[in-house]
Amino acid sequence: MHTKLLACQFFMIFYFFLIFVQDFRQNGDDAIVDIEVRMKLDKIAGIMQDGLLKKFKLSTSLSTNNMHLFDAEGKIKKYDSPEESMYTFYSAKF
Repeated sequence: MHTKLLACQFFMIFYFFLIFVQDFRQNGDDAIVDIEVRMKLDKIAGIMQDGLLKKFKLSTSLSTNNMHLFDAEGKIKKYDSPEESMYTFYSAKF
């Protein structure tokens, strides 16, 4: 099942590049991220209308409803908010 999911994701990315991307260059290294993507001219208007971040999946949301972290005593504890976990961590360290 996992292999099928990876294959599906690969083909979705490949399809995206076939339709929208004209050229792709990665100029960075292990310390610097420098990526150049040249889009097909006739597809740019649609991409900008949908939103560049959404189309390239450059942003996402993160749920904080179900946070289980280790407390100062090394036990798993459920936290109701990020602020509560930060307060607990801060109190234990300082």
